[in-house]
Amino acid sequence: MRKAYIAWLYALSVGMLLSLLTACTGTLTASPVAAPSPIAAPTRALALDTAALDALVTRLMQEYDIPGAGLAIVQNGQLTYTKGYGVRDVTTGAPVTPNTQFAIASNTKSFTALGVMLLVQQGKVKLDDPVTKYIPEFKLSDPAATAKVTVRHLLSHTTGLGRNEAIALDPTLTRADVLKLIATLPLQSQPGERFAYSNLNTTTAGVLIERVSGQIWEDYTREHILTPLGMSTATLSVEAMQATPDFARPHQMDVLKGNQPIPFLSIPSVAPAGAINASVAEMARYVQFQVGDGTFNGQRLLSPELLAEMHRTQIVEPNLNPGLNAAMAAKTQGLPAPTNLITDTGYAFYWITENFEGHRVIWHDGATSGFSPLTMLIPETQSGVVILTNAHYMQPFNQVLRQHLAEVLLGITPQHDTQQILEDQAKLLGTDNATRRAQLAAARSYKANPDDLQALVGDYASLTGDKPSHVTLMDGTKLLLKLSIQGTTAETELIPYSRQGFIANSGFVKGWPVSFEPGQDGKTTLIIQGIRAAQK
Repeated sequence: MRKAYIAWLYALSVGMLLSLLTACTGTLTASPVAAPSPIAAPTRALALDTAALDALVTRLMQEYDIPGAGLAIVQNGQLTYTKGYGVRDVTTGAPVTPNTQFAIASNTKSFTALGVMLLVQQGKVKLDDPVTKYIPEFKLSDPAATAKVTVRHLLSHTTGLGRNEAIALDPTLTRADVLKLIATLPLQSQPGERFAYSNLNTTTAGVLIERVSGQIWEDYTREHILTPLGMSTATLSVEAMQATPDFARPHQMDVLKGNQPIPFLSIPSVAPAGAINASVAEMARYVQFQVGDGTFNGQRLLSPELLAEMHRTQIVEPNLNPGLNAAMAAKTQGLPAPTNLITDTGYAFYWITENFEGHRVIWHDGATSGFSPLTMLIPETQSGVVILTNAHYMQPFNQVLRQHLAEVLLGITPQHDTQQILEDQAKLLGTDNATRRAQLAAARSYKANPDDLQALVGDYASLTGDKPSHVTLMDGTKLLLKLSIQGTTAETELIPYSRQGFIANSGFVKGWPVSFEPGQDGKTTLIIQGIRAAQK
């Protein structure tokens, strides 16, 4: 249960260690699910209380430790609000503007889906054709499954492949190397049976675009999507972003120093899954297209039917609703079920679908090193929201804000306190913001007993099925954890906030809580995000 929530929280990112978590499971339907009939759009947009909105965003940024953010709102198909908040770099204090570029991470995936759908419209690709028709060398580890995988499966994360994010760590890898890797990985299910989020699916979809169009994914995306949508300054690599005059630097929370800039993560091998960088002003144009009829500025890009197909739920996935996992936790603890505004979660073509208080809402978030974006569509009111931040894995901030704005844009009254609702859910799972901030504060003042730390030193079972984890003492004040992830060795320093509680302060798991649980046999268990490893 706890694993399922954590998997949801991080599942939409390009982060390297998400493979620590088990893939989403649940009772699923393998065939597409019909979308509810749309409600006619209102004739005018609801007036925004911009002063109240600015106050809310500013307060939430302080509480969730967000250095900088961009916000854009579309109503009735028109851009009605854009604003930059905070700073794009804490060391210079340069302000965020509506034109500041941020990494949009896994929001890139829907651009890749759109690229495939443009080829479908041209009659060059069919959604239910096997992938091997377009990429003959594509292979899964199961030959029978290889023949079953269709383009639709790629776009809905139902190929049977799971996560393998270590590939993003090696900038020398090519997309051809990724295809070879796919052939070696065990399958989590047969094609079409289950949802399992994987950047490998979207990278393969990018290769499909390249084979059919004769252009590399970057050139195709620029020519056929970004340029027609007026996203002329958007970039397709972190190197190109850093050559622009207005870009945000990625940040991550340091336990002792607060938010600090961190290196950009370049992911050329899996670029179709997460490499686009854009401003909220430009992403608003993308939202206008997505909530419209397939045209932009009077020019048709995609047919209404194919646009609707992109948004149609392809597979039901309850684990995309963290409120259900919180309700299970409440039942286990003998507590009342927490409020949950969401039901009927599923997955479309690189979009999450849900019933939000009786209304169909479509969204996707993402995370890459030092950036956390989110895009939301509300087709019935032709409205939507873009939230871009330069904070590391801060989806809770995005979720609070996007659910609040969903109520605003749908005219729902009385409005709920979405922050309280989501924090109540998170508290049941031990991931609430108050606990995070309390642990940070404690870590900055706690003085560990060296003997207590020494008792935790030693070898532990593997957290990832590769090699054993190893804990050593550093300077008599903290611990060093070494673990193996998909063949890559990772080290992180652990800063104590209590006798057995720590916060990872470096490496791939930076920011994650780590604890040590003593056992009756005298041995200790290492626990990271609910994953347990016994001391040897």
